[in-house]
Amino acid sequence: MKFCVGVFNQAVKDCEKNGDTWDESKTNISSEFSEVIYFDYTHMESAEQVIRVAEKQFPRSQGFRIDFIKAYED
Repeated sequence: MKFCVGVFNQAVKDCEKNGDTWDESKTNISSEFSEVIYFDYTHMESAEQVIRVAEKQFPRSQGFRIDFIKAYED
C-alpha cells in the first residue's frame, strides 16, 4: 500500500509567525518546514506503520508534526 504524508515543523512555523528568521545552521531543519511538505511512503502495511516510520524520520521532540496521511494507489 502507498501513502502520502504531510509533515511540518511547529517550531519553524512559530518562529516565522513571530516574524523571526529560522536559523537552519543551528538546527539542521529547513525553513521550508514552516509549510506542509509531502512525502510518499511505499510498501507499507498500514497507516500505523507509516506513522511509526515518519515519526522516526521526523521526531516530535524536534518540533515535527504529521498534518495528514492519505492512502493511494498508482
